[in-house]
Amino acid sequence: MSFAWGKHDCCYFACTGLVVQGLQNPMIGVSAYRTARGAVKAIKNLGGSLDTAATALALKVGLHEVKPAFAGRGCVVLTEVETPEGLIEPALGLVGLNGTIAQFAGGTGLVWRPLADCRRAWGFD
Repeated sequence: MSFAWGKHDCCYFACTGLVVQGLQNPMIGVSAYRTARGAVKAIKNLGGSLDTAATALALKVGLHEVKPAFAGRGCVVLTEVETPEGLIEPALGLVGLNGTIAQFAGGTGLVWRPLADCRRAWGFD
């Protein structure tokens, strides 16, 4: 699936993964957006940066921060990836089934990064 703001971007990708795992959708109550500008506004409303927004969304569904090295399958992670515009920006993703690779919403599909490249993670009890 191609990248689309507010439909298939990093936040929606990670939150949809949580829903598939049986958790409530953390994006409930977040203002809808369809542009990069709208995404920035939603992030500002959740604390000002993707880091603080991710923490706020994680807390809504009972996730807690863990060291990335201890993140398991299905945990939310944060690292920098290339955006569809060619910029390197922070993005949310999910730890894959093998527990060593994370996947992120990319410009033309999924982007895979080693878990070791992730700088933050939120996991389950």
